[in-house]
Amino acid sequence: MECNGIGKRITALREARDLTQAELAGALFVKRETVNQWENETRDLKTDYTVKLANYFNVTCDYILRGVKAENVETNNKTGLSDKAIDKLPTNFTQKIPFSQKTKIGRMEGFKHNQVPLTAYLNMIIEHEKYLHLLVELRNTITICNKDENIKPIEYMFSAFERSEKIQEHIRVLKNLIGSEIVVLAEGSVKKHYLDSTVDIFREIVEDIVKNNTEEEGAPNA
Repeated sequence: MECNGIGKRITALREARDLTQAELAGALFVKRETVNQWENETRDLKTDYTVKLANYFNVTCDYILRGVKAENVETNNKTGLSDKAIDKLPTNFTQKIPFSQKTKIGRMEGFKHNQVPLTAYLNMIIEHEKYLHLLVELRNTITICNKDENIKPIEYMFSAFERSEKIQEHIRVLKNLIGSEIVVLAEGSVKKHYLDSTVDIFREIVEDIVKNNTEEEGAPNA
Protein backbone atom coordinates (compact mmCIF):
# COMPACT_ATOMS: atom_id res chain seq x y z
CA MET A 1 0.00 0.00 0.00
CA GLU A 2 1.23 3.48 -0.83
CA CYS A 3 2.21 5.59 2.16
CA ASN A 4 0.30 8.88 2.07
CA GLY A 5 1.58 10.56 5.24
CA ILE A 6 4.80 11.17 7.15
CA GLY A 7 3.75 8.82 9.92
CA LYS A 8 2.90 6.00 7.53
CA ARG A 9 6.23 6.40 5.75
CA ILE A 10 8.17 6.23 9.01
CA THR A 11 6.22 3.12 9.99
CA ALA A 12 6.85 1.50 6.60
CA LEU A 13 10.59 2.26 6.74
CA ARG A 14 10.84 0.93 10.30
CA GLU A 15 8.91 -2.25 9.55
CA ALA A 16 10.99 -2.85 6.41
CA ARG A 17 14.00 -3.06 8.72
CA ASP A 18 12.10 -5.32 11.17
CA LEU A 19 12.56 -2.75 13.91
CA THR A 20 10.30 -2.11 16.88
CA GLN A 21 9.44 1.42 17.86
CA ALA A 22 11.71 1.03 20.88
CA GLU A 23 14.65 -0.06 18.70
CA LEU A 24 14.23 2.90 16.34
CA ALA A 25 13.90 5.22 19.32
CA GLY A 26 17.14 3.86 20.75
CA ALA A 27 18.96 4.43 17.46
CA LEU A 28 17.81 8.07 17.37
CA PHE A 29 18.21 8.65 21.14
CA VAL A 30 14.56 9.50 21.71
CA LYS A 31 11.76 7.91 23.73
CA ARG A 32 9.62 5.14 22.25
CA GLU A 33 6.60 7.38 22.84
CA THR A 34 8.16 9.96 20.52
CA VAL A 35 8.41 7.46 17.66
CA ASN A 36 4.85 6.36 18.34
CA GLN A 37 3.68 9.98 18.16
CA TRP A 38 5.55 10.55 14.88
CA GLU A 39 3.94 7.50 13.36
CA ASN A 40 0.47 8.50 14.57
CA GLU A 41 1.16 12.09 13.49
CA THR A 42 0.27 13.51 16.90
CA ARG A 43 3.70 15.12 17.25
CA ASP A 44 5.44 17.40 14.77
CA LEU A 45 8.62 16.01 13.23
CA LYS A 46 11.39 18.54 13.85
CA THR A 47 13.88 19.32 11.08
CA ASP A 48 16.85 17.76 12.87
CA TYR A 49 14.98 14.49 13.38
CA THR A 50 13.83 14.51 9.77
CA VAL A 51 17.51 14.58 8.78
CA LYS A 52 18.36 11.85 11.30
CA LEU A 53 15.59 9.60 10.03
CA ALA A 54 16.63 10.18 6.42
CA ASN A 55 20.25 9.34 7.19
CA TYR A 56 19.32 6.30 9.26
CA PHE A 57 17.08 4.79 6.59
CA ASN A 58 19.31 5.99 3.72
CA VAL A 59 16.53 8.00 2.06
CA THR A 60 16.11 11.71 1.35
CA CYS A 61 14.34 14.25 3.53
CA ASP A 62 11.99 14.72 0.57
CA TYR A 63 10.98 11.09 0.91
CA ILE A 64 10.34 11.43 4.64
CA LEU A 65 8.31 14.62 4.21
CA ARG A 66 6.65 14.12 0.82
CA GLY A 67 7.16 10.48 -0.08
CA VAL A 68 9.33 11.32 -3.09
CA LYS A 69 12.65 9.62 -3.80
CA ALA A 70 15.64 11.76 -4.82
CA GLU A 71 15.55 10.63 -8.46
CA ASN A 72 11.87 11.54 -8.70
CA VAL A 73 11.92 14.97 -7.05
CA GLU A 74 12.27 16.96 -10.30
CA THR A 75 9.44 15.08 -12.03
CA ASN A 76 7.25 15.40 -8.92
CA ASN A 77 7.85 19.16 -8.77
CA LYS A 78 6.98 19.61 -12.44
CA THR A 79 4.00 17.29 -12.70
CA GLY A 80 2.70 16.58 -9.20
CA LEU A 81 2.83 12.85 -9.94
CA SER A 82 3.31 10.65 -6.89
CA ASP A 83 6.45 8.62 -6.28
CA LYS A 84 4.53 5.43 -7.04
CA ALA A 85 3.18 6.83 -10.32
CA ILE A 86 6.62 8.04 -11.43
CA ASP A 87 8.16 4.65 -10.65
CA LYS A 88 5.63 2.95 -12.91
CA LEU A 89 6.40 5.13 -15.91
CA PRO A 90 9.78 3.63 -16.94
CA THR A 91 8.80 0.02 -16.27
CA ASN A 92 5.26 -0.26 -17.58
CA PHE A 93 5.04 2.50 -20.15
CA THR A 94 8.23 1.82 -22.10
CA GLN A 95 7.18 -1.70 -22.99
CA LYS A 96 6.85 -2.04 -26.74
CA ILE A 97 4.11 -3.88 -28.57
CA PRO A 98 3.99 -4.93 -32.23
CA PHE A 99 1.72 -3.21 -34.72
CA SER A 100 0.70 -4.00 -38.25
CA GLN A 101 1.79 -1.74 -41.08
CA LYS A 102 -1.94 -1.35 -41.79
CA THR A 103 -2.25 1.03 -38.86
CA LYS A 104 -1.00 4.59 -38.76
CA ILE A 105 0.60 4.07 -35.38
CA GLY A 106 2.35 0.97 -36.69
CA ARG A 107 4.17 3.18 -39.18
CA MET A 108 5.16 5.91 -36.72
CA GLU A 109 8.54 7.28 -37.61
CA GLY A 110 11.40 6.23 -35.37
CA PHE A 111 9.95 2.92 -34.17
CA LYS A 112 11.74 -0.12 -35.58
CA HIS A 113 9.95 -3.32 -36.49
CA ASN A 114 6.58 -1.62 -35.92
CA GLN A 115 7.04 -1.75 -32.15
CA VAL A 116 5.40 1.19 -30.42
CA PRO A 117 6.07 2.11 -26.76
CA LEU A 118 3.01 2.49 -24.53
CA THR A 119 4.09 6.08 -23.86
CA ALA A 120 2.72 6.83 -27.35
CA TYR A 121 -0.76 6.07 -26.03
CA LEU A 122 -0.18 8.00 -22.85
CA ASN A 123 0.75 11.01 -24.98
CA MET A 124 -2.41 10.62 -27.08
CA ILE A 125 -4.61 10.56 -23.99
CA ILE A 126 -2.97 13.61 -22.40
CA GLU A 127 -2.94 15.54 -25.68
CA HIS A 128 -6.65 14.89 -26.31
CA GLU A 129 -8.82 18.01 -26.08
CA LYS A 130 -11.07 16.36 -23.48
CA TYR A 131 -8.29 15.10 -21.22
CA LEU A 132 -8.71 17.88 -18.63
CA HIS A 133 -12.49 17.50 -18.89
CA LEU A 134 -12.03 13.82 -17.99
CA LEU A 135 -9.97 14.66 -14.89
CA VAL A 136 -12.47 17.28 -13.72
CA GLU A 137 -15.38 14.86 -14.22
CA LEU A 138 -13.46 12.13 -12.36
CA ARG A 139 -12.86 14.52 -9.46
CA ASN A 140 -16.56 15.43 -9.39
CA THR A 141 -17.56 11.77 -9.49
CA ILE A 142 -15.32 10.87 -6.55
CA THR A 143 -16.59 13.90 -4.61
CA ILE A 144 -20.22 12.93 -5.16
CA CYS A 145 -19.60 9.23 -4.42
CA ASN A 146 -17.99 10.17 -1.09
CA LYS A 147 -21.08 12.10 -0.02
CA ASP A 148 -24.19 10.79 1.68
CA GLU A 149 -26.53 8.68 -0.46
CA ASN A 150 -29.25 11.31 -0.16
CA ILE A 151 -27.10 14.23 -1.30
CA LYS A 152 -28.81 16.35 -3.94
CA PRO A 153 -26.37 18.63 -5.80
CA ILE A 154 -27.82 22.04 -6.63
CA GLU A 155 -27.89 21.28 -10.37
CA TYR A 156 -30.26 18.38 -9.68
CA MET A 157 -32.43 20.10 -7.12
CA PHE A 158 -35.54 19.56 -9.23
CA SER A 159 -35.30 15.81 -8.64
CA ALA A 160 -36.84 16.42 -5.21
CA PHE A 161 -40.01 17.85 -6.72
CA GLU A 162 -42.86 16.39 -8.67
CA ARG A 163 -42.25 17.00 -12.38
CA SER A 164 -45.20 19.32 -12.75
CA GLU A 165 -45.83 21.80 -15.54
CA LYS A 166 -44.81 24.64 -13.22
CA ILE A 167 -41.47 22.98 -12.43
CA GLN A 168 -40.87 22.34 -16.12
CA GLU A 169 -41.37 26.05 -16.76
CA HIS A 170 -38.74 26.87 -14.11
CA ILE A 171 -36.38 24.44 -15.82
CA ARG A 172 -36.94 26.11 -19.19
CA VAL A 173 -36.21 29.54 -17.66
CA LEU A 174 -33.00 28.31 -16.02
CA LYS A 175 -31.94 26.59 -19.23
CA ASN A 176 -32.27 29.88 -21.10
CA LEU A 177 -30.31 31.69 -18.40
CA ILE A 178 -27.32 29.32 -18.24
CA GLY A 179 -27.42 28.17 -21.85
CA SER A 180 -27.21 24.44 -21.17
CA GLU A 181 -29.40 21.47 -20.41
CA ILE A 182 -30.89 21.02 -16.95
CA VAL A 183 -30.82 17.32 -16.14
CA VAL A 184 -33.66 16.09 -13.97
CA LEU A 185 -32.73 12.85 -12.25
CA ALA A 186 -34.71 10.52 -10.10
CA GLU A 187 -33.66 10.46 -6.46
CA GLY A 188 -30.72 8.11 -5.89
CA SER A 189 -29.42 8.26 -9.46
CA VAL A 190 -27.08 11.24 -9.08
CA LYS A 191 -23.97 9.13 -8.39
CA LYS A 192 -24.70 6.86 -11.34
CA HIS A 193 -25.09 9.89 -13.60
CA TYR A 194 -21.66 11.24 -12.61
CA LEU A 195 -20.02 7.84 -13.02
CA ASP A 196 -21.62 7.26 -16.42
CA SER A 197 -20.58 10.74 -17.54
CA THR A 198 -16.93 10.07 -16.61
CA VAL A 199 -16.95 6.73 -18.41
CA ASP A 200 -18.53 8.32 -21.49
CA ILE A 201 -15.79 10.95 -21.73
CA PHE A 202 -13.06 8.33 -21.45
CA ARG A 203 -14.82 6.17 -24.05
CA GLU A 204 -14.95 9.16 -26.39
CA ILE A 205 -11.21 9.77 -25.95
CA VAL A 206 -10.42 6.12 -26.68
CA GLU A 207 -12.71 6.05 -29.71
CA ASP A 208 -11.04 9.18 -31.11
CA ILE A 209 -7.57 7.68 -30.61
CA VAL A 210 -8.60 4.46 -32.35
CA LYS A 211 -10.25 6.34 -35.20
CA ASN A 212 -7.29 8.68 -35.73
CA ASN A 213 -4.71 5.90 -35.70
CA THR A 214 -6.39 3.17 -37.73
CA GLU A 215 -6.58 3.16 -41.50
CA GLU A 216 -9.93 2.61 -43.14
CA GLU A 217 -10.45 -0.92 -44.38
CA GLY A 218 -8.97 -1.36 -47.81
CA ALA A 219 -6.82 1.77 -47.62
CA PRO A 220 -3.43 1.37 -49.31
CA ASN A 221 -0.29 1.16 -47.18
CA ALA A 222 2.07 4.12 -47.23
